Amino acid sequence: MGKMHELLAVEPDLKGAAEKIIAETINTFTKKHNHFEGRYKSYEPLDEDGERFQAEESKLVTTVSKKLEHTQEVVSKYLDAVAQKELTNTESSAILEVDGVNVIDVPLPATLLLALEGRLKQLREVYNAIPTLDPSESWKFDDQTATYEATPKETYKTRKSFRNHVLAEATDKHAAQVQTYSVDERQGTWLTKRWSGMVTPAEKAALLARLDKLAQAVKKARQRANNSDVKQINVGDALFNFINEPLRK
Repeated sequence: MGKMHELLAVEPDLKGAAEKIIAETINTFTKKHNHFEGRYKSYEPLDEDGERFQAEESKLVTTVSKKLEHTQEVVSKYLDAVAQKELTNTESSAILEVDGVNVIDVPLPATLLLALEGRLKQLREVYNAIPTLDPSESWKFDDQTATYEATPKETYKTRKSFRNHVLAEATDKHAAQVQTYSVDERQGTWLTKRWSGMVTPAEKAALLARLDKLAQAVKKARQRANNSDVKQINVGDALFNFINEPLRK
C-alpha cells in the first residue's frame, strides 16, 4: 500500500474484519468444543454369529492451532495497516524486546505501541477462551495428525439370561423345587477412541504467560520510545509467531 490515503481508506474495513474474526474465534473456543474432538466407536461381537452394530464416528472439524492461524491471517492484516499508518505519522519509536531478545527488529512508534497494548488485551480474551483437554482422559500427542489421542477404552455389551437351579429333586410325591435366577452374559466389546484438537492446560498457561510478557514489553517500549524515520513494516505475523511458539506444529 504505497499512499497514505489508500491505507486510510481500507483501515476501517480491516478493523471490522479483525474484530469480527476475534469475536467468532472466541465463540468457537467457548461454545463449539465439538469442533475440536473426533471420535470413533466400533463393536466386535465375541462370536461370529453374534449381533453386530454399526460403528459410530464424529470427525474432527479443526484444531486450536488451525483456528488461531485463521485468526492470525485476518488480524495481522489490520495490525499491519495500523503499524504502517502510525509509522508514517510519527518518528517516536523504540525496539520491542522481551528478555533481551528483539521481537521485532524495527523500532516501533509510541502511538503504535499504544495501539498494540489495546489489541493484545483483546487477543488475551481469545487465548483465555482456548479449550483444554479433558483431564479425566490420558492423552498422547500424535505428530502425524497434530492432534491429541486418548487412550482407547473398552466396554462390554452384556445380555441377561435366566437359569434354573434345582433346590430339591422331584419325588413320586413332590415336584422338583427349582429356583430361577439371572446372569449377565458378555456378548461383545465396544472400543472407543477419542481425538482432540484442544491443547493441554500447561500449553494454554504458557501461551497466556507469553502474551502477558509481550504486553508488558510493549508498555515498556512505548515509555522509552525515541525518534525514528518513517518505515514500511509488517508486525502482525511476528506478534502471533511469538505468542504461538509453544504450540506444536
